[in-house]
Amino acid sequence: MGESILNNAKVTELYLYIVQHSDTDTEYWYGGISDVNSILTNFDRNDIEDLVNTLIKWRPQLLSNLSYALTADDDDRGLPAVRSYLYAHIFLILDNPELLNVIDDFDYLLNSDDMIFPLVPNVRRKLSEYDFLNYDRVAIGNCQVVLNKLNCR
Repeated sequence: MGESILNNAKVTELYLYIVQHSDTDTEYWYGGISDVNSILTNFDRNDIEDLVNTLIKWRPQLLSNLSYALTADDDDRGLPAVRSYLYAHIFLILDNPELLNVIDDFDYLLNSDDMIFPLVPNVRRKLSEYDFLNYDRVAIGNCQVVLNKLNCR
């Protein structure tokens, strides 16, 4: 991961947790895992930005696992707007096949707040330009509906 992750103890804790459980099956992450979201409740705005700045260096599998955990837990105490913001960043980083693994949770973006607005044009662009051939057109259409709802806020 390099030195950048070591500059923030909270980011390091989250990263190490995800690495430690990286070989666990997808059901573990989708099962409403609250450990990841509990760690995130201790993050302040600077920690969130430090995390965002390191995500580009994470292995795709780790990003997918983080995405599953972010979107699995509906507990409001788990900062859904922040989790939505992080999910948007992960969406922008991932490519095939990992991107197809997380796109089904795209509606989680509706939990966002104004933090996400600067990302919406890039998300929209990736969704429209990315090669989603052989993927469910209804799912892609639903993603467009989510983006339209975000624009109406």
